[in-house]
Amino acid sequence: MSLDRSYPHAGNHSIQNAVLAVEWAPEIDANELAVVCESAHEILLAYPKVDPLQTLRLNVAPAGPSIASIPQVTGYAYSRLSSSGVLQKQIQIGRASCLILVSDYKRWKDLIGEVKAIFAKVTGNLPSGVTITTAGLQYSDRFVWKGAADELDLAEVFRSNSPYLTPHALRCKQPWHSHHGYFEASEDPVSFNGLNNINVDVVDGQDGRAIQILTAHRASLQTPVLAIDAMDSVLALLDALHGLNESVFKQLLSEQLLGKINLS
Repeated sequence: MSLDRSYPHAGNHSIQNAVLAVEWAPEIDANELAVVCESAHEILLAYPKVDPLQTLRLNVAPAGPSIASIPQVTGYAYSRLSSSGVLQKQIQIGRASCLILVSDYKRWKDLIGEVKAIFAKVTGNLPSGVTITTAGLQYSDRFVWKGAADELDLAEVFRSNSPYLTPHALRCKQPWHSHHGYFEASEDPVSFNGLNNINVDVVDGQDGRAIQILTAHRASLQTPVLAIDAMDSVLALLDALHGLNESVFKQLLSEQLLGKINLS
């Protein structure tokens, strides 16, 4: 049996979507949020669909048990859709973070330039004294098996000696889930404490048996950097997390499957 009937989500790669994030402290208020969004106006024109991000704050009345819910706008989501209405990219700017969701992922080198322009506008216009505390990167990957479920040999999908899976998983014939998470400190490119999660799911759906892999990497700076001076550190961290993600995949998937997504 070979993996000829295993199809990466996007043909030459398996990425369904990616999320890149930067977080700061302290949280900014509504007026400061408006200034940050206005500063990125020119870039955001390419993301014409705008939706408020809301949370509910619960206030307990001191005289009794009554609870009132007050919706609050805590940020905005700016979306770019395809001609058929499918989400391609989204920028979420909130009071403590900026997230970029990418559903039309192609190449890291192509994406990082656009990300740099967005993050530079947002972080460069945060109030004086605000510091960048965290950078994050998350990938969602998917492979679909176009054959009978019992014909999929997981020993040919995953490395038998992978540090991220228990060997028992490779013998399972039914759907399963694996979660592996760990902290790891690093001094490269700057001093940070990393939280890494590797979630693997074997699931059955309408399009057949599928392998879904969620990898999330969160780098918390040991010494937060003033937002106005943080872009070099943020980009270096994101590049490092991208390299880490590739390393995880090379220790998780077989050489044959890595070759199908150009990572061998």
